[in-house]
Amino acid sequence: MNHAIGFLSAAALCAAISAGAEPIDGQIDTSFGNQGTRTLSFTYPGTNYDYAHSVMVDSNGKIVVVGTATSGNTFDGFVTIARLLPNGQPDATFGSNGQLVLDIAPGATYGISHALLDAKDRVLLIGSKINVALNHGEPLVCRVSTNGSLDPTYGAAGTGCITVPFVNSAGAEFNGGALDADGALIAVGDNTMTGTTQYRGTFVKIGATGVVDSSFAGIGGVGFGCGAAMGCIMLNAAVGKDGRIVGAGYVMTSATTSQFEIIALTPQGALDTAFNGVGGVSYGFMLTPTDETDQAGGVAIGPDGRIAAVGYAGVSAQSVAQAAIVEFAADGTLDFAAPLNLGSASAQVSVAETAIYAQDGKLMVGGVTVVTATSGLSAAVVRLTAQGQVDTDFGNGFGALVQYNSLFHSDTIAAMAFQGTQLLIAGEAATDTPISAVEAVARLTSDTVFANGFE
Repeated sequence: MNHAIGFLSAAALCAAISAGAEPIDGQIDTSFGNQGTRTLSFTYPGTNYDYAHSVMVDSNGKIVVVGTATSGNTFDGFVTIARLLPNGQPDATFGSNGQLVLDIAPGATYGISHALLDAKDRVLLIGSKINVALNHGEPLVCRVSTNGSLDPTYGAAGTGCITVPFVNSAGAEFNGGALDADGALIAVGDNTMTGTTQYRGTFVKIGATGVVDSSFAGIGGVGFGCGAAMGCIMLNAAVGKDGRIVGAGYVMTSATTSQFEIIALTPQGALDTAFNGVGGVSYGFMLTPTDETDQAGGVAIGPDGRIAAVGYAGVSAQSVAQAAIVEFAADGTLDFAAPLNLGSASAQVSVAETAIYAQDGKLMVGGVTVVTATSGLSAAVVRLTAQGQVDTDFGNGFGALVQYNSLFHSDTIAAMAFQGTQLLIAGEAATDTPISAVEAVARLTSDTVFANGFE
């Protein structure tokens, strides 16, 4: 079901950490959690692999981490939510010592790939579940109250969850999303029409009460094939301060090749032709033109309307990838595009998962990297200047490498959030003997002020 970025298994690789000079920015903030990090183990019966996909800060400054408890690093599993105090210590007023596990659809197969906080600090869960009668996936959205229970006021059924069936669909899912200024969810994903093999990148607007907004694109949602026979898939979205909606993912240029795909919509759900004249753009990094597998999994909109999409540029025959970024001006003009050596000048393989703009135009990019041919994956963050250059004042000069816990040897970053001038990162800390993982959060020092509302 899940098309989430990051094809290398963290559990199969080990982490490395840099021990270079110590500039002011990009260092572990030892006042947070346990010497700068916090690992979260949910130990739910039948599960051995916990990973975080989302991290957020609520209106009280508390940190909310959402993830999945599963068996063997699979997409489907139980929902995990942890709430931490601003200093990284567990919030004892939430769940059991700040943690809880939810089975949001008992007996069903489902997976949650993204989460958001609304203005009332309720958690929106975005993903999909299997419709047994139809034998295919359907988009799923649930809302969790601040006490950790499903919110019965969300959706018409009173269960706190809604499914969004597509007409004549052979399978659909939500992969990510963003909230607009009115608190409506813009969920993005993909849908395959019955009798076709083309994926269509989809955008659906769901109001704050859990009802699809039929005024959006005339019917509540819209899909695009992106001009390719195989179609395209949207993996995440952002909403700008002007209401512009931007989705990022990939277009399948053939059965084995793909490129970044960025689509811009107006708040009403129409293609925004102020972006590149047509409302969308494909971009390929051409590491190997006949065998490129480029995918964008993270997207951010800056305070000035610039759009950044991050992911990887890959070569499928060699099973390798390099973190990559492309940035466009608000009108769709290309600012810059480049592969990235996340966290190390000698990175062998890397994948960018998430990005966030700062008020000064700098861009934080987080993901995973292989430092040497024998070391494996490390959690990594790099800061780029407004001109697209690596900011050498952050981390070790090429970014920051993070080890959450020395007991685990594989670390990843799936999400970032701002906390004042500090940067929160979240992902997993894993080991492959035996295969297991815990959710992990860390806080990095920074003198950058992040741009509220543009994650």
